[in-house]
Amino acid sequence: MANIADGLIEVEPVSQSDARELRQAFERSQDVFSYGGIPDFNQRNDIFSITFTGRWTCDSAWDKIDLIMSDTVTPAAKILIAASIRGSAQEREAGYRAKVIKESGALKLRRFRK
Repeated sequence: MANIADGLIEVEPVSQSDARELRQAFERSQDVFSYGGIPDFNQRNDIFSITFTGRWTCDSAWDKIDLIMSDTVTPAAKILIAASIRGSAQEREAGYRAKVIKESGALKLRRFRK
């Protein structure tokens, strides 16, 4: 088994009904969010978050979020495009650290690696 990276994504603002829509979209893509375990979905106030794992990095999760947003007519894409997104990931042994951000209205995540 490869090293397991831990990731976190926070999307805001998200209503309860939008959180259900996002959860369904991410569950359909669960393979990229569940390399080392089941992703944890959480809704607190107006923030929807997912803690997840990836193989070596979380790049495939970032790619999947960009892919969801690229289909701009789907409800999940509209929610993600309208929201602000921030996320982070790390795998200590490999020295992998990453951060993603997206402002409301942007169509892609901005990625940063350390």
